[in-house]
Amino acid sequence: MAPVIADYPIPAGNDAIAESGLLAQALMAARPAYAEARFAARQSAAAGLSAGFAHITLSRHDQVVGDFFIELQPDGSARYHQAVSDEARATATAVVADVDDLLTGRLRRLADVVAAIGDESYSRPVRNAVDSAEATLSAAGLDPMLAAVGDQLMQACLAGVSAGSADLALARARDIVAEAAGQHLSWRMDGWSQAAVLLAVNVPIACAAAADSGPEQAARFAQYLGVAAATARSGDWQQVGELVTKALAEGHAAALAVLHADLYAEGLRQRDEALAGPSSPMLFGQKLYQALPLILAAWWISRWADDSGTAPAPGPGPDTWKKRRTDAEELYVRLTDGVFAQWWRYVTAALETERQEIMSVLRDQGKLAANELLRKGEDSYHRPKSLRPYLLGERPTPEDSGQDGS
Repeated sequence: MAPVIADYPIPAGNDAIAESGLLAQALMAARPAYAEARFAARQSAAAGLSAGFAHITLSRHDQVVGDFFIELQPDGSARYHQAVSDEARATATAVVADVDDLLTGRLRRLADVVAAIGDESYSRPVRNAVDSAEATLSAAGLDPMLAAVGDQLMQACLAGVSAGSADLALARARDIVAEAAGQHLSWRMDGWSQAAVLLAVNVPIACAAAADSGPEQAARFAQYLGVAAATARSGDWQQVGELVTKALAEGHAAALAVLHADLYAEGLRQRDEALAGPSSPMLFGQKLYQALPLILAAWWISRWADDSGTAPAPGPGPDTWKKRRTDAEELYVRLTDGVFAQWWRYVTAALETERQEIMSVLRDQGKLAANELLRKGEDSYHRPKSLRPYLLGERPTPEDSGQDGS
């Protein structure tokens, strides 16, 4: 039987610092409950759950805090579903997980070890992740950090209207996006909420830019920013979908298509930087982590456009939106897996195992076969290209592998 998290003791010293950072990143990359659900499925798979659908119920302090469907793939990966077909629901395997004993509980114990070391620069971000994860889990998915951003956006909107200055509201809204990005990087805000903030500010900007005159642009921006603020104040990222739905219904599909493309392109750039970057799992994971909200925001635009059917108007047709949705979803899932894998690979010492396997294949089957294994790990975003020299046995340690993968 494959090992589960209970088989891995809490480390001490620098090992605790390293693992806590990777686990915090894995929890906050998307939504803590999402990471918990995926890990619950992984543990169940290790205990014998086969490929197919699993209905995962998350409980905390004997209270249900959420439920998801996870589609387990034959290769060991998994895909999240909020809703599934009646057939899938009927055949799904029930998995009940107490999240307090899984990832968040483990991170809490790691945070105590790191705090005992006495370095606030290490312990404070980890404690941020613990506090944020516990807050969203206790609120059954609602994020107090997103609600706080909604309040800030509402204040920016009211201040702009009161002063008769769209520029004032726009400048403040952009500052709020930058502040939220900082909260995301310091593990106070998770990726789903960060994506919601990106949409809450950039959709109003995109829709206002399509207006003909200065006054019309100002009025449209204030109108859309007010909707964005009201939906974000709920703390529910899905409510921000009302903003996208409104923009689509009012003929802004073309503006949203441009915004989607910009978000997606920036996410790809961050992804490419990760693959071409240093061998450190923390730095590699951090780049994937930064790409995730961008790709998720792009996915949400295309998802809501696809679901709406998008009435005839300037902009992409239904087939284009459907393809964009599929492409963004696949990329988002792989990025999420990649961030999660940095922690799990560290705990299981997967890199050393893979090195022995690749060196064995290189010796017995040649470089083409070894390169295929290298590409498989990179295509799944489990490791950067800079690890190639180490994995091929050309360098003695991962740190000596360089940064260009040559």
